[in-house]
Amino acid sequence: MYLTKDFQQLTDTIKASSREEGEKKMLLSKLTANLNSFVDYFNHVVRSEIEAAAVIQWSPMTEFMFKKRDAERRELHNTCIIACKEIDYICETVGCEPICRITDENDRHKVAELCGIVVGGLYLSGIHSEKTFDKLVEEFKESKERLVHKEDINDWEL
Repeated sequence: MYLTKDFQQLTDTIKASSREEGEKKMLLSKLTANLNSFVDYFNHVVRSEIEAAAVIQWSPMTEFMFKKRDAERRELHNTCIIACKEIDYICETVGCEPICRITDENDRHKVAELCGIVVGGLYLSGIHSEKTFDKLVEEFKESKERLVHKEDINDWEL
């Protein structure tokens, strides 16, 4: 389940509420900041995975860099835990069902999975796709047409 409908409903509920405009803007701003926390965490994890896969030989310097990146990841993850609590508080404030529903904030995998699901769902919604990532990957594997890297922008087919 991609939670985009839940977030859209929350946004619509805030906008349609009888609250003062300043309070609506504040709630929407908090919601936006919290969702961007998910994006920041997601991007950091993806970049770290890409960079780690490109390491040919681990050295003390690369280990140091990745320990630093891991510490950054943990901080971003902790921010996401707080974001989940704040999103559910916003839901409660405006009378919507909680979206994140993180019952055990020590279950770091659940929080990480939620971030991935939300960001992936928002991405797919943004490109107007009704498919899941699993379906997209399956179709890509089965397709005879593969993505071809073209250096020159003039060669791009738009």
